[in-house]
Amino acid sequence: MYYIVELTIPSLRFGINGVDMTVISIRISDDLNKHLDQIAHEEERSKTFLIRKAIENYLEDFQDYHLAEEGYKRYLAGGKKGYTIEEVAKRLNINPKELA
Repeated sequence: MYYIVELTIPSLRFGINGVDMTVISIRISDDLNKHLDQIAHEEERSKTFLIRKAIENYLEDFQDYHLAEEGYKRYLAGGKKGYTIEEVAKRLNINPKELA
């Protein structure tokens, strides 16, 4: 069974009295719903709040990853060399797990 969770997230428009909001419906598994209920109860927050924060964090991480990837491509295109964790660890004479 899946649950439909409706949440309201800020849109890119700003209204006179604050941020305009958009309603989005998603389906989640029973297990995910139970986990979300548990965290919402423990944190004394609504499921909508937790879902909104999770989406915001994911989108920030997604954007950061792509910005870093583009920067690294420009770095390599400029003739610079990239190094693996193993190469750095060997050069520093340490265990690669210490760098992770």
